[in-house]
Amino acid sequence: METEQDIDDVRELAAQIKRYIKNRPNAGDSLEGIATWWLRQQRIEDNFQLVEKAVTMLLTQGVIEKRISQVGKGLYFVSAVKSEE
Repeated sequence: METEQDIDDVRELAAQIKRYIKNRPNAGDSLEGIATWWLRQQRIEDNFQLVEKAVTMLLTQGVIEKRISQVGKGLYFVSAVKSEE
């Protein structure tokens, strides 16, 4: 018998698969491929968006600061001001 948690987990996986195929309408794979590649890639993309929001929040709070590397990439460090507190 499926529990409420099982049903919630299935719904979450279905939502991840839908987000994946929305961006890749020609995607096709086996169950193993979906579990291994599609869901992993979608979790990476979802996590990236969450990490980006969290970093923005920490920048706004002054906890971290952004510096631009020589190749133009943003790097994040503990804020000099916050580390002195």
